[in-house]
Amino acid sequence: MVVDGDNVEAGDVYDDDDDDAKSIDKLGNMIAMVCSDGLVVACLKQFQVVDKKDEPLRVNPKKDAEYDKLFVLGDEPKLVLCGLGGQRTLRPLVNKVAEKVLEADKTEIPRPTIENLSREIHEYSKTFLDYDAFFNLFIAGTNQESAGDHKLDLWYLNNTAAIRVPDRYVVGEESHLIRTQIDKFETKTTDVAIDVIKFGFACVARKEYDLKYGYIDVRVIKNNGEVIEHIYNNLWGIVEAYLSLESDTDSGDGSDGESGADTDGESEDGSQMDSEDETDND
Repeated sequence: MVVDGDNVEAGDVYDDDDDDAKSIDKLGNMIAMVCSDGLVVACLKQFQVVDKKDEPLRVNPKKDAEYDKLFVLGDEPKLVLCGLGGQRTLRPLVNKVAEKVLEADKTEIPRPTIENLSREIHEYSKTFLDYDAFFNLFIAGTNQESAGDHKLDLWYLNNTAAIRVPDRYVVGEESHLIRTQIDKFETKTTDVAIDVIKFGFACVARKEYDLKYGYIDVRVIKNNGEVIEHIYNNLWGIVEAYLSLESDTDSGDGSDGESGADTDGESEDGSQMDSEDETDND
């Protein structure tokens, strides 16, 4: 089943048992999410990514009980992508990630680390994006030979920076079910969540058109939805610090990472959200 992106609504889930879900494993479990121009993309839906036989892969999400067939962290390192931006921006970026992974497979060279991959994708984005074509992209994965009991390496990318989020988010020993969920779809704000249902991480990225209201909301959760660790990271200060080293960008408004996004309940050190947000696990 091929779904016309123009008719997809936020939160819609389509089931198609005819697709070979396992083929996505060759690319490392990649997910692309909501585009700001209204196109909802899930599980590489409508991304023309080719497999080893140069055949395009079209993988559709399954219903709740079948998500493990699509996204099971097995013995090999996996990648998870979560993106916010226009489809003309995210499509080539996701395809570039696939190209890098496939290139490693074809040439039998080591798969690039999450850090190297993130930096390459960031540099690639600058070759075709205008400054005002803003996007957010999260790349998460493990660099070890086995997913096992290792920490995820999580990177946040936009058109001006590639920033590492501290790798304190553990991938558990058992298989993980990754569920995609669209929290909101509004004109100016889009919230996207990726939930790992067996001791994993959830990463919600909200991008206001004004960068100083951007944040990462990371939740470590159990399979019953209980939040066991909740970290609120305001990226404004980090992004501004990065930009101050790279350009003459004015970083005076909110550059300390506290004054630009404190309205969302951030504590003094930017590490916690308020109690109302901590209990919102849906």
